[in-house]
Amino acid sequence: MPRPTTKRSNLFLYEGYLHSRWLEGPTNVKEQLTEIKAFGYNGSYTILANFLSTWTCNSIVEIF
Repeated sequence: MPRPTTKRSNLFLYEGYLHSRWLEGPTNVKEQLTEIKAFGYNGSYTILANFLSTWTCNSIVEIF
């Protein structure tokens, strides 16, 4: 029996953009979701919210 495959989000394609927008100030998930969906993001609000939940002002500078 074939294993079920999970569809990977293309969120990581937008990580650089999200990083730059985060540093500019808009940390609202809905706002950022709308912006990256316009560029072709196919993932959900929950995936983006979970991804951004690990970011803080201090940690984001250390990551990049």
